[in-house]
Amino acid sequence: MYSMNGMHINEFDLTQIRLLAELCRSRSVSQAAQRIGVSQSAASHALAKMRKQLGDPLFTRTQDGFQPTPFGARLGSASCEALDTLLAGLASNNQFDPLTTTRVFSFFMNDVGQTVFLPPLLKLLKQKAPGASARVLPGPAGQSGSRAELRRGRFCGGIFQ
Repeated sequence: MYSMNGMHINEFDLTQIRLLAELCRSRSVSQAAQRIGVSQSAASHALAKMRKQLGDPLFTRTQDGFQPTPFGARLGSASCEALDTLLAGLASNNQFDPLTTTRVFSFFMNDVGQTVFLPPLLKLLKQKAPGASARVLPGPAGQSGSRAELRRGRFCGGIFQ
């Protein structure tokens, strides 16, 4: 069995993974607890248990909310990626129907892309997916990690969460 600083992976549960991911996003125990559907007390106890098991404070309280330690940030990021992968796997069984979707598609385009590609793209979207909508945003060119974030469907520059 895999070991994490003396903690075996089978001692880690999905609620703890979700808590780490939400703590990284919200920087608040109460907000993270609410988002994953547990009481604040249960979230605090789970965090205390992980701190003890992993030998790291994971998050420290500051004026700006809970800030992750370096290890907490890595573990939070890994938790986000694990949950994204799990959700994608669960969603892979859902059939996409363009005629009934109400999804908002986000397109990252520069000025040239908006001028050349956007009009025919919007026309096609209207024909094939009439209930869908689109938003166009400037591309995250030159920002570290932007390609990976786009592949995962979120952009850490604040556009998607």
